Amino acid sequence: MRKITTILLLVFCISSAAAQNGTWLTSFEDAQKLSIATN
Repeated sequence: MRKITTILLLVFCISSAAAQNGTWLTSFEDAQKLSIATN
């Protein structure tokens, strides 16, 4: 349960930071590529 909360918090932080930069979509794609690369 704690792991899910941490992941959600991380996603929220990344998305809010990306939204400020106006590059939400590219950051999301980068995150997907990163998760694919790490797994």
